[in-house]
Amino acid sequence: MGGGLLLVKFRKYGIGLFAAWGGALLGFVVTNTFAVSNKYAFYAIIVAGAIGMFFIAIKIEKTVIILLTAFIGSYAFVRGISLYAGGFPNETEFHAELAAGVIKFDTMPKWYYAYLGGILLMFIISTVHQFKNNQKGEKKRAELKTFMK
Repeated sequence: MGGGLLLVKFRKYGIGLFAAWGGALLGFVVTNTFAVSNKYAFYAIIVAGAIGMFFIAIKIEKTVIILLTAFIGSYAFVRGISLYAGGFPNETEFHAELAAGVIKFDTMPKWYYAYLGGILLMFIISTVHQFKNNQKGEKKRAELKTFMK
């Protein structure tokens, strides 16, 4: 409860923290997609994604909220499907196998790329939907504001 109150009081930084989490998630996807096996590069990409998204979110928060919720939701949706259908490797196990040299870029599971395509497709669809819905909401708020004057 105390954390929620802090996020409400410092909304911009709460959104930044939310964006940092999304940036770290994006870093995981990037490191797995390009089979980054070097542990320093692996963590550098994840941390850079988190820090970068934090500062971007503070500057353009509404757009970042739309993009991050679309990405996180798309990832969670496709990841949920993969838990039943199989073929999408566990991120931590996948990284350990990459670091150990068990998996290389050319021997990666090909279903992984199909799941990435699904995440990208869901991300595009949900982003377009949210931007359209946001424009309708802004229009309604503007009409209500002029009506109340």
